[in-house]
Amino acid sequence: MDSQAVEWFRRAHENGSVAAAGSIARAYEIGQGLASDERAAFDWYSKSADLGSVKAAMHLARCYSYGIGTDADRTEADKWADIVIKRLTAQAQAGSLAAKNSLAYYAATCPRMIRAGCGSITFS
Repeated sequence: MDSQAVEWFRRAHENGSVAAAGSIARAYEIGQGLASDERAAFDWYSKSADLGSVKAAMHLARCYSYGIGTDADRTEADKWADIVIKRLTAQAQAGSLAAKNSLAYYAATCPRMIRAGCGSITFS
């Protein structure tokens, strides 16, 4: 991604694109198309997650877990992980195969999913 692409993502965000904010966050985090800035990445992930992005909420949980762009905070990391689980569960119950796949992945890799009580979802 180059700086022009980042500018287009900014414009898309200004016009209501939730995904664009997440793309800007990722660009800041890895320094693609602009200077790497973990704090700016965190701020953009926050914007996108607040607008409903499951992916950005997952990144926020990771940022809080490892202190990326913010202080490490296990309580906030757990809060955002719970938000991810709730959003994915709602999408899976509505029939989203992508959400079911994500939940299956998290159930296999993250003990928090086992405690989340997602047993009401049919993975067929």
